[in-house]
Amino acid sequence: MYYIGVDPSLTNTGLVVLDSQMNENFISESSAVIKSSVVRSTGALRLKMLKEHLELSLQSYTELSVAYEGYSFYSTNKSFSLGELGGVYKLALYELTGEDPRIVSPNKLKLFAIGSGGASKENMIRTAKEEGFRYSSHDLCDAFFLAKYCFYRENPEKAAELDTHRKLVRNRLEITQKEE
Repeated sequence: MYYIGVDPSLTNTGLVVLDSQMNENFISESSAVIKSSVVRSTGALRLKMLKEHLELSLQSYTELSVAYEGYSFYSTNKSFSLGELGGVYKLALYELTGEDPRIVSPNKLKLFAIGSGGASKENMIRTAKEEGFRYSSHDLCDAFFLAKYCFYRENPEKAAELDTHRKLVRNRLEITQKEE
């Protein structure tokens, strides 16, 4: 089983895959794909490129469990564009797994990651680094915690055993085992 975290963004989607030992198996950001495009990617072309990047990144994995960060309703981004991206990604993930991705609200993700629903990006990055994550991108750190959320949800006993940061284990188990 592989545990996937997707932090969707029109400019830099974070994607993290954890293996059955909660180790990083694959890390990717979509910004490089968009910036490397010969054509300035906007609208439907950008959505197509992002969808293809997600599909290519995950095509070799079987038995996937996916957590996807839900919409930030207080975001300054354009809600219609984010909705379009969400639909494209959710369809791609459904086609890869045969299931809807598990949607985790931004507040719930922060509560899971550091124990506070109002955590800053800096706090999320610092906590991810304390847990051995090597990257400083807030998009990747969110995706890392989404993948861990999946792991806790699917395999709580093993997650508690593997997670070296015991101060948050009980909190994480409670959050992931509540009905959504």
